[in-house]
Amino acid sequence: FSPKPGVNVAMLNIKKRGKPLIETDVNTKYRDFIVYTFNQFKPNIMEGLANIFDKNYFCKIAKKTGLSPKATPTEVEFTHWQQLFSHFVNDIKKNKQKIIEASYKRQLKQQKKLDKIHRTRSDENWKNYKR
Repeated sequence: FSPKPGVNVAMLNIKKRGKPLIETDVNTKYRDFIVYTFNQFKPNIMEGLANIFDKNYFCKIAKKTGLSPKATPTEVEFTHWQQLFSHFVNDIKKNKQKIIEASYKRQLKQQKKLDKIHRTRSDENWKNYKR
């Protein structure tokens, strides 16, 4: 360009993925699995999933996939979530799989009950908010 523009320009090309990373028939179960794990309030993912995965089995999965058993849910990469979920669906008995059932729906129900306070600089009395 002449004259040279005074801004940096970037172009983003987005293509729709052909096959979804999580199959649509297990999408709800995957969402429940993720929500359940994040809501365990345990120090790491291994302890958070202790009701589902046997400790030794979880350590084998972690070693095989490169996942740290001491990682928190926020530190787990998407590929590790996929691998954990695959083991959950294929290797865990149905009675243990029921533990996570409807976790996402319960979370949505809890969130609807929350009374949210929108703190802004214009409302200095937000701390005095009462229902």
